[in-house]
Amino acid sequence: MHFYWEQNEILRIQMAVELVNGSPDHPTERLAELIWTVDERVMAFMFESPENWHRLLSIDWPEKEGIDSHANAIVAVDGNQILGVLVGYNAAIIDQQFEASLSRWLKQEPPIKAEYLEQAFSKLGRLFPHPAEGSFYVLDLAVDVNSREGGIGRRLMESAISQARSQGLSALELDVGADSLAVGFYQKLGMFVEVETFVPELAEHYGVGRHLHMRLPND
Repeated sequence: MHFYWEQNEILRIQMAVELVNGSPDHPTERLAELIWTVDERVMAFMFESPENWHRLLSIDWPEKEGIDSHANAIVAVDGNQILGVLVGYNAAIIDQQFEASLSRWLKQEPPIKAEYLEQAFSKLGRLFPHPAEGSFYVLDLAVDVNSREGGIGRRLMESAISQARSQGLSALELDVGADSLAVGFYQKLGMFVEVETFVPELAEHYGVGRHLHMRLPND
């Protein structure tokens, strides 16, 4: 009986959930909560607390350009409830997305926090390889923990693949913690590990361990 209920709930989620373009009107508190779960140790290193992250996302999300701008997002919704989000873009514009966000945030932060944030971005550059030219980079893929069996993550990734193809891009790329359960999910989609990275300073002082740069050829 329990199995039957689970199967029906999964079917309900699959039928009810709609994928929509990101909008400035989407609630940033909910989005910040979801995106924090993508890689909690990296997020804690960069932004120090969920509250700080929400404050900065609320600045970035409404803008037309930025690492987590609504313009770069697909959101999974069930009525008024947000169940997932994917943020990604053409690798050719990734640098300008990061520069736009960092510039915006540095103007908002007091000097000490601004200096820390700038250094954190620089250190993460050693952990995350720059995506290859001609690829679509998925920065964030987050699905509500209670909805992960409903196929939302796969649908969001399929939407990213469609975006990549429409732009004539040859591959999808992303970075993920080596110990994340998401690795198996990405492998089932056909992604393979292209690069493994490890920054001793980040591991020793912030618990940010080995990461995998994964790639999916867009045939």
